[in-house]
Amino acid sequence: MEMRKYSNSYNRVLFGVVLVVSIFSIALTRKPHILEFIHYYLGAKYNSEVNYTGLYDAITTALSEVYGKNYINEKIKYVRNLKTDEYISVDDAISNYEKNRHRWTPERWKQFVADVRFFDTALSIYSKKSNFKHWQKILVDHGYNATPLYTTYVAPVVNIIRLS
Repeated sequence: MEMRKYSNSYNRVLFGVVLVVSIFSIALTRKPHILEFIHYYLGAKYNSEVNYTGLYDAITTALSEVYGKNYINEKIKYVRNLKTDEYISVDDAISNYEKNRHRWTPERWKQFVADVRFFDTALSIYSKKSNFKHWQKILVDHGYNATPLYTTYVAPVVNIIRLS
């Protein structure tokens, strides 16, 4: 009986290690795609704050803090509402974020804005196109759709490793 208990625990740990190594080996051997990476990094790191439906509201709000709301309204015409799958205005996305502001501590929000700034810089380097063309693509995509298992294993890692 004791041997079976030990064996089950060992198998679970071994399975977890193999799973994590597999996820990271796939991630490291693929050519990185920054638009996809933004979803999987921010979605996993801030999942407790944004869950699966609040990522675009938070990104839009962070961009409006960086550039100003009027500027963002000029550059980004609409944002996908990940709850309804419809397109909404920048103002509506910011309003949705405000309804969920209680999920964020000031420190986590500061980190999130810093991460969005990092990606904003990376997007401008990534291509000769305007980074707002990329944000327009990102903010109408279908959101963070990784499995809960992926989030469970990746969230602790991305919360330790800083982008900068």
